[in-house]
Amino acid sequence: MPTRMFQGLTSFRSRAAVLALGTVLLFTGLLPAAGPAQAKKVRSCHSFNIDSGFRASHIRRSSKLSCRKARILLKAAYGLGPMKRIGKINGPGRPVYKFRNGWRCGNGAGGASCFNARHTKYNAIFVARGVRRQAVTAFTGA
Repeated sequence: MPTRMFQGLTSFRSRAAVLALGTVLLFTGLLPAAGPAQAKKVRSCHSFNIDSGFRASHIRRSSKLSCRKARILLKAAYGLGPMKRIGKINGPGRPVYKFRNGWRCGNGAGGASCFNARHTKYNAIFVARGVRRQAVTAFTGA
């Protein structure tokens, strides 16, 4: 028996199309991931150039951070901008760089993110179960 959400969508292709669309909207940030409570805590910023060849887009930030601070943090993830690295944490995958005031930033295949280890009030973005909430996330690439 079809669920209420899928009423009228009897074929498998129709259901798959709706599910695919929902997934795309969820991961592009157009659909809130964890309901209205998180939607108010997470805001977005305009795209910007990190460096020649790297552009940050789909920027999501905690509502407690300004877009200016988000840009500074994302540049720091690539070793650019006014923030200076004070340490490095090696673990599985890419290293995470330490900055003053508890900020930790890293980058990987097509993205960058930062969180605050000291002041967790900034960490509002839910990424995945078992993963620390982030303060700033972005897609990056050429």
